[in-house]
Order: sequence, then structure tokens, then C-alpha cells
Amino acid sequence: MKNKDVRASIKNAGFYQWQVAEFMGIHEVKFSRKMRHELSLEEKQRIFEAIEKLSKEEK
Repeated sequence: MKNKDVRASIKNAGFYQWQVAEFMGIHEVKFSRKMRHELSLEEKQRIFEAIEKLSKEEK
């Protein structure tokens, strides 16, 4: 499976992919399509940062 680290991070934070996509301003379908292929380190870092910010907002 592609992007296991990203998927695990989203799951461990208690979110769904659509929530992260919405927070990042990306349509959930586009986000899902991007996840089909291994993301660049820069893209992954942006997603990890979004998960962290979203986690802080939810608390």
C-alpha cells in the first residue's frame, strides 16, 4: 500500500482522509487520487503539518 506512513498518521490522529483534505483546502477526491501514488517528501510533510494543526484545533 502506498503512503503507509501518511495513512497511519491520519488514522492514529483519529481523522479521516476527507477531514485532512478539507483542512488543507483540497477536494477529497483529489486527495484520494494523490494517495494512490507515493507522495514526495515535501507533500508528506505538508500533510503531517496539517494533521498536527488539525489535532491542535480539535482539542
